Amino acid sequence: MKPFSSLIKTIRIILTALAFITATACSAEPENDIVKWAIGQKHPSIEMGAVTMESYNITNHYTRQIRGETIYVYDYTATTTSKLYTGQQAIKGSFTIVKRGDKWYMY
Repeated sequence: MKPFSSLIKTIRIILTALAFITATACSAEPENDIVKWAIGQKHPSIEMGAVTMESYNITNHYTRQIRGETIYVYDYTATTTSKLYTGQQAIKGSFTIVKRGDKWYMY
């Protein structure tokens, strides 16, 4: 009876590990390109190419559960350049995004 008990225990451990991996994979934070995309969405001049984002810095970040979804909230500052002005310009703002399936959306 011991080998059977050991097998069940092993199966439970494997199933628990798989459930944990699945849960954490679904709630993974957005990658760098998604953060850049979201900042571009907040500043149409970046999205249209009139302004180039040279760098950005996340100044605050947190998550919140709303209606069963994990919502990611970011505050940021960014440094931009453009042919429309000389030197660099600092911009700041915030955005909220959510992942639904394989895609990220502004919230």
